[in-house]
Amino acid sequence: MNKKVLILMATYNGESYLKEQLDSILTQTYDNWELWIQDDGSQDRTIDIIENYQKVENRIFLLRNQAAYHGAFLNFFTLISRVRESTEADYYCFVDQDDVWEVNKLEVLTEYLQEKERQQGVDTPIMCYSDMSLIDGNGVKIADSLNREVNNELKNAYQIFYMHNYIWGCATILNHSLFNNVPIYDLSQQVTVSHDNYFAKYAICFGKLYFVDEQLVRYRRHGNNVSGLPTRRIALSRIKEGYSELAKRHAYIYSQTLLFTEQFKSKSDKSAVDLKGIELSLRKGGVKGCLYMKKHNISHQSLAKKVALYLVVLLKSYKKYLSV
Repeated sequence: MNKKVLILMATYNGESYLKEQLDSILTQTYDNWELWIQDDGSQDRTIDIIENYQKVENRIFLLRNQAAYHGAFLNFFTLISRVRESTEADYYCFVDQDDVWEVNKLEVLTEYLQEKERQQGVDTPIMCYSDMSLIDGNGVKIADSLNREVNNELKNAYQIFYMHNYIWGCATILNHSLFNNVPIYDLSQQVTVSHDNYFAKYAICFGKLYFVDEQLVRYRRHGNNVSGLPTRRIALSRIKEGYSELAKRHAYIYSQTLLFTEQFKSKSDKSAVDLKGIELSLRKGGVKGCLYMKKHNISHQSLAKKVALYLVVLLKSYKKYLSV
């Protein structure tokens, strides 16, 4: 069956790379798709570029973010809400404004997701995500595989609640059950939540998450990226930032985890992971937090980053930076 795929893109001042991304969508081998773009008040030629593509492609729809909430992640969340209210599809993809999709991305992911739905049932919330290659601002490849760089195949479900170097939205596909059944959190809360990790956590707890070991996106690294990429090169530079910055980065991740555990505590008895235990480990921190993490094999392939992970929790250094 030729499943309809709805692609969601959030834009802001994306003129530098937007055309290349749009072209990579238009040349997909899988053609049953629509692209819904929501712009967050761009001041450059982003809108002009999109409108020019609309003149020759009727599968592209442009919205303006008129909500009170702005920023890349909030723009995605408000777009998700508008799409839910306006239309439906079988599958859903997120796309960044500055990457490049391999020509067979949609074809590979839709086939993979269909097979998983046959196995698990269409009512099971499912997310699949692929490996990616890395390119620089000029499109030059700097790494063949993100998975080989940072090991982003999630084999231990508990890891994602303590680290975020696994799921990038641009590499994901979601089925209808996942996309439409995840409650959106209260956007007025003073916490930044990445949409990709939010949906991935839900799939882990109440559905299924699968890794596709194929590089289907060229993920662009440049100075304006919103999402970070903890490659070995970047990890070395972060050591120089100081311990307080390390604690803040951990607090950023833990705040999102705590918001999630609070949002879904009423369903914790149905979760595949121990949401109450995760929440308690982060609320307490210290020795108890570290013991809980050790019990669930929370680790890192880099010894230095593993030590930093446990040290921040042991000393409770992140707690003063929490936003939840």
